[in-house]
Amino acid sequence: MPQATATAPAARSSAPGSSANTIDADPMITGGALYALRRTLATSSTEGSRYLASEDESLVLCPGGQLWVDVDAFEEAAATARRVKDLAAYRVAIDLYAGELLPGDRYEEWAQERREGLRTSYLGLLM
Repeated sequence: MPQATATAPAARSSAPGSSANTIDADPMITGGALYALRRTLATSSTEGSRYLASEDESLVLCPGGQLWVDVDAFEEAAATARRVKDLAAYRVAIDLYAGELLPGDRYEEWAQERREGLRTSYLGLLM
């Protein structure tokens, strides 16, 4: 991914009615960034637009459907398991734990607290 794309200002949309998969982006970078991101996300030349679209001044992930995030799914399943105290629910949550969060960014401070919290939650499910 080009450096300009990686460092461009972007934030989750705070507009009323916006969904969690919408990111506000600097309009100067959306054209080139959109092309580069679509190429990165796609496994074929026509598939990229299925994962990323530009709407007004926002980039939208999975515009045609639900955005599934493994961490969110794990945390929801872990909370359910703790609440219902059912062995099958614990198994579901444990199976959703994908290992260390962002292992390629192990020494990045911004991910450390989140990584540790997820691991602690996982270990708590095992006890």
